[in-house]
Amino acid sequence: MAVATCTAACSATAPDPTPSLNRVAIEQQLEWARTNGAAAEQVDVLEQALTNGAVTIEQIVDLNSRVEDCLADAGFRVTDVGMEQVQVGSSMTMPGYVAVQPEGMDDVAAGAVMDECSTKFIAYAQSAYMDQPRSQEILYEGYDNPDVRQCLIDRGYDVDEDATGYEINLIASDDIRDHGTDPGFTMCTPSDSPSE
Repeated sequence: MAVATCTAACSATAPDPTPSLNRVAIEQQLEWARTNGAAAEQVDVLEQALTNGAVTIEQIVDLNSRVEDCLADAGFRVTDVGMEQVQVGSSMTMPGYVAVQPEGMDDVAAGAVMDECSTKFIAYAQSAYMDQPRSQEILYEGYDNPDVRQCLIDRGYDVDEDATGYEINLIASDDIRDHGTDPGFTMCTPSDSPSE
C-alpha cells in the first residue's frame, strides 16, 4: 500500500505590481496547463499571475485543497498536515497532506490518480510559483550563514564572501555529489530556519 506525503510551494509575499521577471516561465506553465487539461481554477491562477506578477500563497493553498478533494473523491484517505518547512534552513513552507490509497488499489493505479489530480489542479501553478525570484530567495536564504560557509570551506570549496544562499546551496550540492558516498559524510546544511 502506498502512502504519499505531498506538499505545494507557498510564500507570504504579495504580488509584484511591476511586470514579472518570470513572465516567460508563467506563460510556459499556462500553455502547458491549457494543453494538458488543467482545471479552470489552475488556469485562472496562471492568468492572474500574468497580470499580478506572481502566484500567491493563498492561491497555492486553495489549489492544494482541490488536489486533496480530488484524491478523496477517488477514495483516498486524505489528511491535511498544514504548512511544512520545505527543507532544513528554509523559511519557505508548503501546504501538505498525507494520502493513503483505497484498499485494493495497486500502487501503479494509485500513482496515476495522484498524478492526474496534481496535473489537473496544481502542478503548473506550483512550478510557476517555484520559478519566482522571491521563491528562490526564500528557499535558499538559510544557506547564507557562517556555519554552512565554514563547513564548505573546511572541505576545500571556495565560497565567495558575497555568495548568495542560492549560490552556497549549489556548492553544497557539489559537495554531496563529490563526497556523499564517503563514510560518515554529513551535509553542509543550515541547522535551523533563519529568523524572519
